[in-house]
Amino acid sequence: MLRSLLAERFALMTQVEMRQVPVYELRIERADRRLGPLLTVTARADCEAIARGGAEAFNQRRDPVATPCGLGNTPGAIRARGVPIARLAEALGRFLDRPVVDGTMLRGLFDIDLSFRSDSLPFPVPVPVAVQGDATAPALVTAVREQLGLKLEAGRGEVPVLVVTAVKQPTPD
Repeated sequence: MLRSLLAERFALMTQVEMRQVPVYELRIERADRRLGPLLTVTARADCEAIARGGAEAFNQRRDPVATPCGLGNTPGAIRARGVPIARLAEALGRFLDRPVVDGTMLRGLFDIDLSFRSDSLPFPVPVPVAVQGDATAPALVTAVREQLGLKLEAGRGEVPVLVVTAVKQPTPD
């Protein structure tokens, strides 16, 4: 609805292009490919059904009280149940100064419990006192390494970029 409104009122036209930009690549840190203690393979089979079947599978799961599969984050934590590593990379990119791409080659769904200091982020994030988290938690990059057994390597990579190709003054009402 919003897209059609913008296209109608502003003659807005966009396209998505792949561009080489600075990125962080998420990789497994250890040579033996062992993961950290807070990154585990999802034990819940219903998360795979939810990923394949969407809301209908979620509504038919056997345990209606269990935490649903998905990812949530605050300025000091990322918590996920039954998500692919690409979702973690996307969430990490929201906290960093560049996109994060998944270079782990890990397949399947994972449970993630990452805690870090919100003041360790590369740009200021307004954080209410109630959600500031643990002041003794490590910086984000350190937490990713210690808690998940992954590392962030700076580099360049192709990512989709939204490009505005045309826009005009709005039409009168």
